[in-house]
Amino acid sequence: MVCREPNTERRFYQHASVRRLNEAVLDRVNAPENTKCVIFPSEDGMRRCVQFLQENTDVASTIREVLFTMAARVPPVEDVWAHFHAVLFHERAADRAAEFWGCYGDGISSRHAEYCYERLPFMHPVSSHPSSLCTSVPSLDEVPLASWHHSDADTKEKIKASIANYVTSEKPSLEAVSPRDVFLYAKGMCAIGTLARHLVPTSEAASEAIVFGWPYGSTPKCVKSSGYERFTFYSQGSSAELDELQSSLAAGRRIACFFCEIPSNPLCATPDLQRIRRLADQYRFVVICDETIGTFINVDVLPYVDVVLTSLTKMFSGAANVMAGSIVINPNSAYYAELHAKLGADHKDLLFPLDAQVLLQNSLNFPARVQHANRAALLIANFLNTHESVAQVNYPTLVSSKELYEQYRRPEGGYGSLISFVLKSPESAVAFYDAVDLCKGPSFGANFTLVLPYSQLAHARELDWAESKGLAKHIIRLSVGLEDANGLVTKITEALRRVEDLDGRDATNKRFLKPVNPSTVKALQSLDKSIEWGQPGTARNDFRSDVITRPSLRMLAAIVEATLGDDVFREDRTTRDLEAHVANITGREEGMFVVTGTMANQLCLQALVTSRPCGILVDADAHCVHYEAGGLSIISGAMVQPVRPSNGKYLRVEDLQEHAVLTDDVHRCPTSIISLENTGGGSIIPLDELRRVRDWAKTHDVKTHMDGARLFEAVAAGAGSLKEYCALTDLVSVDFSKNLGAPMGAMVLGDRDTLTRMRRVRKAIGGGMRGSGALAAAAREALVENFGSGAEIESPMMARVHALATKVGEEWARRGGKLTKDVETNIVWLDLKAADIQESTLISLAGKHGVSLDSRRIVCHHQIDAQAYRSLVGLFDEVLGPRHGRQE
Repeated sequence: MVCREPNTERRFYQHASVRRLNEAVLDRVNAPENTKCVIFPSEDGMRRCVQFLQENTDVASTIREVLFTMAARVPPVEDVWAHFHAVLFHERAADRAAEFWGCYGDGISSRHAEYCYERLPFMHPVSSHPSSLCTSVPSLDEVPLASWHHSDADTKEKIKASIANYVTSEKPSLEAVSPRDVFLYAKGMCAIGTLARHLVPTSEAASEAIVFGWPYGSTPKCVKSSGYERFTFYSQGSSAELDELQSSLAAGRRIACFFCEIPSNPLCATPDLQRIRRLADQYRFVVICDETIGTFINVDVLPYVDVVLTSLTKMFSGAANVMAGSIVINPNSAYYAELHAKLGADHKDLLFPLDAQVLLQNSLNFPARVQHANRAALLIANFLNTHESVAQVNYPTLVSSKELYEQYRRPEGGYGSLISFVLKSPESAVAFYDAVDLCKGPSFGANFTLVLPYSQLAHARELDWAESKGLAKHIIRLSVGLEDANGLVTKITEALRRVEDLDGRDATNKRFLKPVNPSTVKALQSLDKSIEWGQPGTARNDFRSDVITRPSLRMLAAIVEATLGDDVFREDRTTRDLEAHVANITGREEGMFVVTGTMANQLCLQALVTSRPCGILVDADAHCVHYEAGGLSIISGAMVQPVRPSNGKYLRVEDLQEHAVLTDDVHRCPTSIISLENTGGGSIIPLDELRRVRDWAKTHDVKTHMDGARLFEAVAAGAGSLKEYCALTDLVSVDFSKNLGAPMGAMVLGDRDTLTRMRRVRKAIGGGMRGSGALAAAAREALVENFGSGAEIESPMMARVHALATKVGEEWARRGGKLTKDVETNIVWLDLKAADIQESTLISLAGKHGVSLDSRRIVCHHQIDAQAYRSLVGLFDEVLGPRHGRQE
């Protein structure tokens, strides 16, 4: 269900009554057809809008200011409210005008607009522009008098008294807040903007404003544009950021004001107000806290702040049908007299009387509504936190700052109505949002529950920036209302079932693996030999590596049928399904698809570098040392510590004990990471040995990585399952382009937090993929064709290749040759020294026999044909036969 709210009070679009007044004004002043307007109740708001448009658009010459006032003397109440300021401009600036309207909150309210619309025929426009002349006004005797003016002042005093009562601290030593310390505004953003502008100091040295922690989306923009020389946004609201601030203050930095929220919107983090207060007292700056989400009922912030801000539109009103804001000056603040004088000197009462009446009526049951929402939200937050489809829940009790919140929670207070959470993928977030039977839209604190894709709306034009600061693009914000809590859980559960169809599919039952349509394969077969796909080509006689195989027609068909979403935004279904499937069959929390095995290795090793200097202990012949272009030095900045395995095959614990640097000696680079290649040169690391390595590494706080580019070979040889192997190191990389035959593609496997950070590094080194489904689909098909769909080998292909490699080794030995390693998988190592043969000679003779070699290593794969095998045996005959005699 979508809650349709075209006529409810919101800053982000104009109410129908406001639009009607806009149109009437344009008609009244005979504006050209391409003219738009926005209307303000104050000259100050109008002036700032004009300045904003002049600075941010190219329509300065078209901007007109028109003041509408009553044409003759009228009762005082009419004189106060029966006027407004209109800004007219070319329609090209409409988006910018809407931006100002939404961000700063200075626009006229709907009730005030209705009031002015009724009196517009009796108003006179004042403008320097000659075309702003209007028809004459009717007799003023016809103007209806307002029926509410007698209660205006009394209503607002009651609101201020109520706020003063709620915000007063529990601490008996502190002076209570009085109604005169409360200033009312037409909107919450008006309060923020007014205060920010009043706090701009005359001294340039101290002209800096800080926003601390992730706040309401418009707050940083509003504060930044208020006239300060400098503006700093500490997005994390962390102790580390406070450390940074404290150090800079000690070094001479000066700031004017410090804005924060308790808790923050939408991450529900709580700032360390006690520490902030100590810094403010020492370095003399004003602390302002927006407690809108926490509410006066739940939190007691007055002992630590100078000013309390509140959007009364939210929980204080609850009905989502009126807007207002407040500023409370703490009477215990050292800045009380100064701040009170500044705000009081030019405070303009712009809260329309009818809005005030509605606000007062709505607020009468404010405490009871807060407590109901507290209970319901806590129940829902705990439910979400235990659901398998939810990756993260933000609520004051569940975030890292939960102890801080408890310091400021009132004895009978709760944790508020606002929750945000992140599902495991953007697609899951879309599925949930589309399915959930709740009202959808902006704002929070309403009497009815509201769900919102927060980043997509609040940071629509800056999603990457927001994500870089810690706000997930697909975060969902939930504002819990007054409905039955169990009923809300039921609705949320029903929506999460849709998510389970995506995230909870059983990969071992192949539901993550979309089968290729046979008709697509058949259509591609009709191309016959006009394409190289499905044709072994020169790979049939190429023993240099198993990466030179040609992809099959089924892989091409998979590409044709693939989705083409953006993997940087996590929007590609094919890629995410492959990641989920491989993570499932390997038993790891998450997978990340990358272009090559080299990229997978380098990303893993970079992620494991937690401090410098950092030594990476590896097999001296490891791929990451010799065949990855020095990536360890470029990307990780780590020192390679190469070791020759004492058994000639793979590193064991005994090698680690002998060569790892575990000393505090400042002359040495400590070993922080162990990288193991499995298989390395075709040799399998046994599971038992890998368990010994894992245990040793944990004992010595050393991270582990497994280069599993040929791990599928070890599993095919019966050494263990994918899950058994992948459980034994911190990170694993696997490759789909070796003997599996994919054109390219690899994957990193590990925990979600590490891979989340790794995605940013992948993007930084050019690994972000747009239409990633094409690559992922081919990799998926290669995996299914040549290995299988589970954690155990299913395809007979690798067994045939291993048998071929064994035969190659036997043919070499039959002629008297020796091998430097046993043949365990698909690689054969010839001992050329024992045969007294130069490697260059072997390579040259191989070419004459029609096979390709580039070293003493012979790599078998699934596209080697019988003729190539016979040619290789013929090569053996030539290099060994005359010297050692052929044995049949």
